[in-house]
Amino acid sequence: MSRDILADLQAAAVEKLTGGDVRAVLRTNIAPPITIYSGASQGPGLLQTLGIKAAVTITDANGRQLTTLGTAAPTDWIRAAIIWGGLGYLAAVFGRGLLK
Repeated sequence: MSRDILADLQAAAVEKLTGGDVRAVLRTNIAPPITIYSGASQGPGLLQTLGIKAAVTITDANGRQLTTLGTAAPTDWIRAAIIWGGLGYLAAVFGRGLLK
């Protein structure tokens, strides 16, 4: 019976995360708020705009997988190289500007 309750809780959590009720917003003191993740009904967030697919995997202390929220996608090495290369370029430009 406890397994049924756990399955119900997992289903409710996934529904809440993917149903549009949850938003992840990055707030800093140097920029306006940026929506990182928004549910399906709120339009695309930054991750969806960049084509980044994400999943959350919850494990115990031994590394055994307890549950996964979302669908894990394989690594897209071309997209990763473009995004990380762009971030590295921006860091180099800002770093050079700070050192001059």
